[in-house]
Amino acid sequence: MTDPSTSDNHALSAEELAAIEEKYDETAATREVAPSLGMVLRAIALTFAMYHFITAGFGLPADHWHMGWHLSGLFILTYAFFPLFKSKSLLAMKASSFRIGNIPLYDLVFMVLGVASSLYVGLAWQGIPMLGIEEQTFRMGNPNEYDIFFGVIIILLVLDIARRTLGWVLPAIICVFISYACLLYTSDAADDMQCV
Repeated sequence: MTDPSTSDNHALSAEELAAIEEKYDETAATREVAPSLGMVLRAIALTFAMYHFITAGFGLPADHWHMGWHLSGLFILTYAFFPLFKSKSLLAMKASSFRIGNIPLYDLVFMVLGVASSLYVGLAWQGIPMLGIEEQTFRMGNPNEYDIFFGVIIILLVLDIARRTLGWVLPAIICVFISYACLLYTSDAADDMQCV
């Protein structure tokens, strides 16, 4: 057994600690964005934080709106800062015609789809007659094409932002449970067909 007073107590420098954090912390590796876009994203993040502070202290809006606003903020911030895959080339600032403020166009498309699909539930809750969307209570259990489209989009994008921020384990677990639910649904549907 070594004597603690004689052992080498080497204090880590700030650079060494930063290198360790960069190596092991998956959420520390974020994309650099242009300064002007950084100010916009900072304002969005502060608005997102204030919204959650106010709703935590003074009550929530209706669930369909609260979920939509919450997911919208997550989609904007995640697709702005977390690249498709973690590599030094995707994290670094690049000048390219396929990037806006260093965010690739495909991430901007994912961001827009994510915000649209998360706000769809709130917008379509009372129905949208000009699109032929009935009120939510009349289409429960009988989704229309818009419900299915935006539902599939939001599931895929939530899995993607979970993978980008937390790694592959959580999305893999979610996919197992989604598959299990689909298998149960198809077996129940088959049993119902046999009863008819």
